[in-house]
Amino acid sequence: MSTARIAQLVSEAQNRTSVSLTRLHKVPVSEHEAVVSNFFTALHRSVQSDNVDTSLDDIVRDFFTNLFPAVFNFVLSVQGQEERQPISHEYHACLKRYADQIQPFGNQADHLLKHLRRSMKHSMVFQDALKTFTNAMNSTEVISMDNNCRHALVRLQVCAGCRGVSLKGAEVKPCRGMCLNVMRGCLAKISEISSSWDELVVSFENLQVGMMGHYELQRMLMYMDMNISEAIMMAMDDSARIYDEVKVKCQNIPREDPNSKSTPSLPIMPDVTEAIPARDAMLLQTFHQEVKSLVRYLEDSRGMFNRLADALCQNEAEYTQDMQSATCWNGTTVGR
Repeated sequence: MSTARIAQLVSEAQNRTSVSLTRLHKVPVSEHEAVVSNFFTALHRSVQSDNVDTSLDDIVRDFFTNLFPAVFNFVLSVQGQEERQPISHEYHACLKRYADQIQPFGNQADHLLKHLRRSMKHSMVFQDALKTFTNAMNSTEVISMDNNCRHALVRLQVCAGCRGVSLKGAEVKPCRGMCLNVMRGCLAKISEISSSWDELVVSFENLQVGMMGHYELQRMLMYMDMNISEAIMMAMDDSARIYDEVKVKCQNIPREDPNSKSTPSLPIMPDVTEAIPARDAMLLQTFHQEVKSLVRYLEDSRGMFNRLADALCQNEAEYTQDMQSATCWNGTTVGR
């Protein structure tokens, strides 16, 4: 998956999460915008880094901790009220301070972290495999040709014509056997990587099977807003306990900000939620088809470095194909 594609997926996931929080859970944009933006920015950096484990845990846990005050105030404590004033800075800090103890989202942070970590690692291995294939192919584009190979190719392709060798007035084609000997000798260095290449192909086949599963990064990003919404739903189911614990831990702190005004009405946002499932399904299907197509090409490439000489000598217009022919150029004369 390219860097540009990952950036696009992260940006789309951020937009969907913001829409979900605003339209579905009625949390004002001003109350979640910075939290969501910081989360996906950090998530993007983590995807691009070489070591996922060092940062991902803090990124996910900090996100749910920072999201808790807004969820508590605008989702768990509304109880049918149409408007809710922003909470005071002190109350906001208290909610964040005790979020780990209260565990308002249950095990959703651990659940999301587990799948994100696995999907990111899988994505990194996938990208590393693609780089390995690219480097392997690039290494075969420039073939060093030694003098022995040059001499053999000249003898194969040119010497018969230079000597005027012909059969019933027609040009004599080189023998397939001689062609195979020359090509295999010239391509010996390339054929040495055949076994390593075949092992890479098998590894890639195994990799794409896992990549298509539940832990695939593209799927995780596309449904990130649903995972976050599930966490909020879990908090709503446990709202009585959460509310009681907050009352105890933050009881001496004024809740409402005396300088604040009532929360303004929610902004009108584009209705994109209905199109998300169908669009995501189409994108995933396209991506899976592209990967399967790539794997088919790779499967066909197994053993190709050992088959190069045979492929080059299969041209009937250039070489006599009958291995028993006694009327072809064998490098010295017309014969087998």
